Amino acid sequence: LKNHGNTCFMNAVVQCLSNTDLLAEFLALGRYRAAPGRAEVTEHLAALVRALWTREYTPQLSAEFKNAVSKYGSQFQGNAQHDALEFLLWLLDRVHEDLEGSSRGPGSEKPQPEASRTPENLPSPLAQLSLGPSFVQSHFQAQYRSSLTCPHCLKQSNTFDPFLCVSLPIPLRQTRFLSVTLVFPSKSQRFLRVGLAVPILSTVAALRKMVAEEGGVPADELESFRFGPPFLLREDRAISWVQLQECILSKVRCVLKSEAPIQNPGSLFSVRVVGLSLACGYLSPQDSHPLCHWAVDRALHLRRPGGPPHVKLAVEWDSCAKERLFGSLQEERVQDADSVWQQRWAHQQHSCTLDECFQFYTKEEQLAQDDAWKCPHCKALQQGMVKLSLWTLPDILIIHLKRFCQVGERRNKLSTLVKFPLSGLNMAPHVAQRSTSPPPVTGPWPPWKPPACLPAGYPLDFLYDLYAVCNHHGSLQGGHYTAYCRNSLDGQWYSYDDSTVEPLPEDEVNSRGAYILFYQKRNSIPLWSASSSLRGRCYLSVRGGELEGTQSNDRDQERRHVIWNGELFLQRGDLGTTGECPVHRVG
Repeated sequence: LKNHGNTCFMNAVVQCLSNTDLLAEFLALGRYRAAPGRAEVTEHLAALVRALWTREYTPQLSAEFKNAVSKYGSQFQGNAQHDALEFLLWLLDRVHEDLEGSSRGPGSEKPQPEASRTPENLPSPLAQLSLGPSFVQSHFQAQYRSSLTCPHCLKQSNTFDPFLCVSLPIPLRQTRFLSVTLVFPSKSQRFLRVGLAVPILSTVAALRKMVAEEGGVPADELESFRFGPPFLLREDRAISWVQLQECILSKVRCVLKSEAPIQNPGSLFSVRVVGLSLACGYLSPQDSHPLCHWAVDRALHLRRPGGPPHVKLAVEWDSCAKERLFGSLQEERVQDADSVWQQRWAHQQHSCTLDECFQFYTKEEQLAQDDAWKCPHCKALQQGMVKLSLWTLPDILIIHLKRFCQVGERRNKLSTLVKFPLSGLNMAPHVAQRSTSPPPVTGPWPPWKPPACLPAGYPLDFLYDLYAVCNHHGSLQGGHYTAYCRNSLDGQWYSYDDSTVEPLPEDEVNSRGAYILFYQKRNSIPLWSASSSLRGRCYLSVRGGELEGTQSNDRDQERRHVIWNGELFLQRGDLGTTGECPVHRVG
């Protein structure tokens, strides 16, 4: 897809959706019904998806899609950068509005008769309001359950909310790597650098204690200095040149060679006001009050607004005096303790699993005292226990990894490697427990996943396979989006970077840039889907420049025909117990 000016977020999302079999075939085969002119975004999306699969894409198609998006989503006008998740949710909502009530899709569930409804399978009030769910609702939407339990009477209050995407927080590392250099007065060991795992919200006092323990030095013998640009001095402007030099020397005395005598300090260094020309920026030793020099007044006038008045002074040491006082820097080598590489490696290699993210997300928490809730049974304020869980699961499970977070007053991006399965994601542990469980669904397996890894009778209702990943590369201030997608015809992974498409090794799908994960439920492929490996046979062949498809079911002898422009011939046979599914391409 061509980048039309910062549209990488749009291209990555479209590639992920075009590899969503349920949606791609629904759009490309024209299985939706919409009044002409009333579903402009969906029509352009369908044309774009169709062109991608028939190799008839032109930049004009993506430009027209972008124009339609800008027309109905003013926030996407222009060429500004946008969040891919924001666009994905907007697009799904737009498709839902375009097609609401017009088509449920052949795979949608039918309403239950009144006689068969039990308290366990009653739909939520929200679901009852929508008598004819759209395609998006039928396949992308599911429900959360938020439970609030009283710790006194143990009564539980439940609320249900729909979702299109599960936004998972990434467990934050509570420490950061910090290296501290110890300077000893002895000649045998002059410097020692230690590595520390410092709590993010730690204090200097706690840091001193950690340094003392790691360096084997009593805490009361440590003097703390943070030097380099800049030293901070707070002095009256009326001080003399000698007093100014003594103040500067006092700041660096801790790093002076112990035996170096300080004689004739007037020739040790010169002082220059930063920001002024070299010709007029130096303070003169002959001035009785050097900080009252006009150069200082000029620097105060030119400083940036905010903060107390200050000037920046550069201390330029005489080369001979510098070597005599500080020694030769080439000869001074800092010895690293083992803790330096240990802590650096530990913090660079930080990773977690997708299951840990779900556990962190659904962890039960107690309300704070200020948020106490009045239990309707106890009639008293209680610090209830809150737990979020999934009540239902969608056919297409979209998982958002919350990489952009705020720590204190800073916002940053987390580069934590989240290890997620490419197949066989089991969502059963994260679904709310019910009094009755549906019978396990068994059947043939998709061609990309052999059945040997799971026991027979495993509940397919909870198993998902990954088919697309939207990646974010870069920082919070700016970045780039790409997509990794598995082709449902050949089972291979490909990297989509705007107009560049390349094969991708399977072991490179999981990366630190993974931002949005797209999973499909194993038993969700409906009868009309050409990707179905659960519904008999499907044939797609070329006739007269068009791609004609025929699908049959041996059980009821039902046959369905579809017409789709293209150049592919695909035959999917009964899998039986082999799990094999031949795929053929013809010219």
